[in-house]
Amino acid sequence: CWLRLLLAVAALEEDAALPYGLLIGKRCYRIAAPPPAVARQLLSDLIELRNHGLQQVLPLPLRTAAAHADLLNWKSGPPIDRARQAYLDEDANWHYFFPRFNDLLDAWPGRFEELSARVVGPINDRLERWRPSGDDLA
Repeated sequence: CWLRLLLAVAALEEDAALPYGLLIGKRCYRIAAPPPAVARQLLSDLIELRNHGLQQVLPLPLRTAAAHADLLNWKSGPPIDRARQAYLDEDANWHYFFPRFNDLLDAWPGRFEELSARVVGPINDRLERWRPSGDDLA
């Protein structure tokens, strides 16, 4: 949803009406689109990260990063503790590169936190709880 939203908005004129995305699950969330120039910059950042990721493993398991950034109100507690807990349930492939959460942190000190803020932060900044109403159908 986020990537498609960025791609759609990046092609718009700066003064165009901005669309939004919806995440429907146990709860519903609305993701507000950033302005076109911001969308283009975010896409550029994601492409840069992808290129780095083709050369080396980036310490960015997404479920763990989402917990660190408090995306979707993960759990209470300090960000690093939420991430540590989420890493236990992360895809097993991550544990091949980083057997323990501390290995992920120690690989490039500060890098996990920076990548988490860079990738998940912009989503979290634009996410809000949403409930359908008659106004949304117009």
